[in-house]
Amino acid sequence: MRDLANTFDLGFFDLDNPVKAFDDPNGAVKTALFNYGIACVVYLVAGRILERLIRP
Repeated sequence: MRDLANTFDLGFFDLDNPVKAFDDPNGAVKTALFNYGIACVVYLVAGRILERLIRP
């Protein structure tokens, strides 16, 4: 699943260079959820904009 997510992150939301990194005991999970969650919101907004442009 991580390989698929890394394929579509466009280099902005990857876990090797995260937007925000957490350093507590569950930091890896929180970092993944935060960064991929932001990517999800960005893709939803971009999809909405493209839908408005394509559909009259």
